Amino acid sequence: MSESSNIPLASKRLDPLIVHPDFNFPDADIILFVTARCLLEGQLPVHTDIRLAPSDSGRTNDSDGEEDFPSQTSRERKEPIPEHHSQTTLFKVHKSVLGRASEVFADMFTIPQPSIQNTVDGLPIIYVHDDPIDVHNLINHIYNSDVLHYLPLRQSTFDIMSSIIRLSRKYLLLRLAPAAMFRIRSDWPTTLEEWDKNELHLLAITRWNAQVRYDSQDGRSRLGPEDHLVEPCGVIRFARQEDIPEILPAAFYHLSRISSLNDPHRPKSGNESQKRAHCSWTEGCRYATRSFLTPADWDTLMIGKAEIRAWFANFRKYGWQSIHAKNCGAGDPNGCVLSSQEGWKSYWEETIELLTRKTLGQDGLDVMEILHDLRQAVLHDENLCPACRIQARNIIAKET
Repeated sequence: MSESSNIPLASKRLDPLIVHPDFNFPDADIILFVTARCLLEGQLPVHTDIRLAPSDSGRTNDSDGEEDFPSQTSRERKEPIPEHHSQTTLFKVHKSVLGRASEVFADMFTIPQPSIQNTVDGLPIIYVHDDPIDVHNLINHIYNSDVLHYLPLRQSTFDIMSSIIRLSRKYLLLRLAPAAMFRIRSDWPTTLEEWDKNELHLLAITRWNAQVRYDSQDGRSRLGPEDHLVEPCGVIRFARQEDIPEILPAAFYHLSRISSLNDPHRPKSGNESQKRAHCSWTEGCRYATRSFLTPADWDTLMIGKAEIRAWFANFRKYGWQSIHAKNCGAGDPNGCVLSSQEGWKSYWEETIELLTRKTLGQDGLDVMEILHDLRQAVLHDENLCPACRIQARNIIAKET
């Protein structure tokens, strides 16, 4: 072998080299050299030709140095990596593409480089000390930035956007960061209109996930990561870390409607484990990793759930007293139950309270969904005249 190494000894001896298969362009002119925890689920065979610049000591990596610096020229690594083992992930990419997205990369590429430098497969190296998952998500979006607004509302989309925001200050992502922030805020909105729009999208994913489960012949199929709904505890932790408080109300509400039993880290046994696993399928893989929460987050969650439950109990019992509730003016007692003096009170007790009787016992109480179902129910109630159906729907709508 030719030259010697000035790569840190730990990297040379312990860290397997992985060329990420998504970013292994044959015409690449730069390599991002990321050493951290494992990014890929398994080891891939990797062919590399590493040529290293002379070290400060001037020592060459000849046969005398093979004991200290094992040869890594044109070698294929196939041995498995133990779980949580550190590894080096290589991204073979293009300077021009990275430079357009990041002012830091653009400036870095303009700095004159020494005539002799470390290379991998003949390409210069940039050492990156960031989470390789964040680096992967960032590069993935840099190369596919035109699809940002078309990505569905799911966990993988949130992972990409959060990676961009985490790295935005370090790499001055002046174009990508605002778009990623806009997407995060859109997915966790502050208006009911945007929330309802997202819920329709999530409902479609949930039904599809459930259908995948039911259509399985062996009953043991599993959803892929691309089908998972966004996990809210990770969103809450991200919002705290990056100081984005405006997305917290939506994230906490989403968390409040997920049963505590739907936590992948909650100990389960026997039949309960099977039932809960099946439940997570029918709910479209909605789950929450509550171990991400801080004590302050737990306080916020518990207080919020208690306030929602108290409001809903009051709504079930006294909603008929709304100032917008007017007795039917049609004057036909046989055509509308609201034509009597006590019409609203009777209708509320016999219909609304009955429809919502079981909801207070639910661990994950989704008040928004319940009110949506109530609006649809009264709109098609044959015991009401057309005018009072609209009136009842509007009264329930005003409560949201």
